[in-house]
Amino acid sequence: MRRPNRSLEVFSLSALDLFASALGAFIIISIMLFPYYGKKIKAEETLQQLEEELSLARIDSVNAQRKADKAIKKAASSADPVKLKKEQKKLKEAKAKLEKLKKRLAALNKQAKRAVPFALLGLPTKSNSFVLAVDMSGSMRDYTDIMLKALFRIIEPLDSASRIGIIGFGGKAGKLEFWPSEDRTSRMTNSNKSKLKQYINNLPSRFGGGTPTLSALQKALTYDVKSIVLLSDGRPRTPWKSIVDEISLNNKRTKEIHTVGIGDYVQDRALVEFLNMLAIKNKGNFVGMAR
Repeated sequence: MRRPNRSLEVFSLSALDLFASALGAFIIISIMLFPYYGKKIKAEETLQQLEEELSLARIDSVNAQRKADKAIKKAASSADPVKLKKEQKKLKEAKAKLEKLKKRLAALNKQAKRAVPFALLGLPTKSNSFVLAVDMSGSMRDYTDIMLKALFRIIEPLDSASRIGIIGFGGKAGKLEFWPSEDRTSRMTNSNKSKLKQYINNLPSRFGGGTPTLSALQKALTYDVKSIVLLSDGRPRTPWKSIVDEISLNNKRTKEIHTVGIGDYVQDRALVEFLNMLAIKNKGNFVGMAR
């Protein structure tokens, strides 16, 4: 009887051995690396929770400051001893809450800085490409020093690995202006950083007009960057809720949008709500710079 040819069977078993070995190696490597995947996911979840806590804590801080200011005015104008004592108690409670929130904000900011490799004005970000939407309206003349300080603090830590562009809105010309030019950003080499500082120093001479925030944000969304930073001292010309809805819908959380309140921003509740909601809905954070 002819002996059957088993070469195909031998080949099949060898191939099966090879596949099994490869699968085993893959499973072993996956088991070894699984804790690191878990840590990465956990870190990202922690950072997101931290960013949400920061935004909410800032809103609470602004509200506490407003209550304290209101209690001060009431206490100062009250001639009734009983009423005065009551208002003074409210003031004490509001101030205590404010101090507690300030400490919490400071602690959260420290955590945020440890959680990410980089931060702008205390705003945590993983980005290295930015467009700054800079309010150049007439009211900015009162806060020129604060705006310049904010811009210089943003660009100072950037290096040649970072790209940045500026969109100025409002201004005497009544239209958007750009640095280095429309739709472009520049790497922060020493030479480009020097040119940018010169441009920023000349900004105040062109402050004037209204606050067309929507058009600036719409333009910023077209830039090839990962983050947008809006700096403003006043509420937009367009109703702020419609701006938040439109920009958030068009952005689809693809870009971080951070917001910076300049000057006496705490006196304008609508401005604070606008800056907070715009940031929260677009993976960003809100921070204020006062005198």
